[in-house]
Amino acid sequence: MMMTSGLNSQLVFIARQYTSCLGPKRGGLNGEHSLNNGTLLYMYKFIFSVLQMKLMRDIRQSITEDMFPDFIQKFFLKRYPDRDFPEWTVEALNHVGVHLNTANDTKQNDSQIKT
Repeated sequence: MMMTSGLNSQLVFIARQYTSCLGPKRGGLNGEHSLNNGTLLYMYKFIFSVLQMKLMRDIRQSITEDMFPDFIQKFFLKRYPDRDFPEWTVEALNHVGVHLNTANDTKQNDSQIKT
């Protein structure tokens, strides 16, 4: 499962908060937590599903407010601040009428302004 670094860091942050609330394992050495790989995997999937639901809610809200293209622009700029978007996403969004301003577009616009 491939994820962006921003989402992964959110998941790690939430997981650390969750484990800090559990407290130390009773009878354990050095206060280690009673978490095994199965528990961590379940927690990871749960947190990921919560973030997915938030994303879907935000998408739905942007559609009802007729702001979906703006939402897409902001979403991609958060994940790709250098505007180096994956080519397939640029092409797919162009087919549905949403134009992402890529790094190449920005460079071309800058060169046209300077000349």
